[in-house]
Amino acid sequence: MGFSALHETHARLFYALEAIGEAERLHRRVFAAIHVQRRRLDREADMAAFVTQQGADAARFTAVFRSFAVVTRARQARALADAYKVDGTPSIGVHGRYFTSGSLAGSHERSLLVTSFLVDRVRRGG
Repeated sequence: MGFSALHETHARLFYALEAIGEAERLHRRVFAAIHVQRRRLDREADMAAFVTQQGADAARFTAVFRSFAVVTRARQARALADAYKVDGTPSIGVHGRYFTSGSLAGSHERSLLVTSFLVDRVRRGG
């Protein structure tokens, strides 16, 4: 799977919404738009139109979406996904040293148990 250019664009969408204080309100709406309504939010103009439809300021969103801070955060997310060798979602990294997923642990439920174990291990200094 890997972290594609589209993933990086969607990461920028999330970080821009976060920066303008709209991530919590719009996160589920973005998910539904992409995965339920099959809207293509892969171009800046489409994202700005979506943000406007949701009652947020498109000009502010666009400026932040293009900002150095948002571009940098998306690149850092891509680098982290590459470092962990993320091959699917959901995946969980712990403390920059451990990684698990449903496929590695055998199920999504077990991946949460593994994550709890790893967090405890890190807290104990392991």
